[in-house]
Amino acid sequence: MSSVKLPRDTPHKKRARYHSSVIDANSLNPGDEFTDLPECYVIFITENDVLEKDRIENAKKMINDGSLSLEKIAEFSGLSIEKVRELAGNKSA
Repeated sequence: MSSVKLPRDTPHKKRARYHSSVIDANSLNPGDEFTDLPECYVIFITENDVLEKDRIENAKKMINDGSLSLEKIAEFSGLSIEKVRELAGNKSA
């Protein structure tokens, strides 16, 4: 099953979750077991990085914790090392 949507408004993380739930709801009939749900992937492509804000907030928490190197924070957060260094320089979070 596939569906392509091209929303031009501001994307929201929960939209992907919503579309996944609609697929699940349409995949089962009343009385079917949840174990009968087929494997499902929702690929949500946006013009902008809708998760960057969360990654930045998580990186700030790791920087403030101080137990990881900036390189590890970049690796774990998915941010560039340059961005993590920038955040570490603005450590007033």
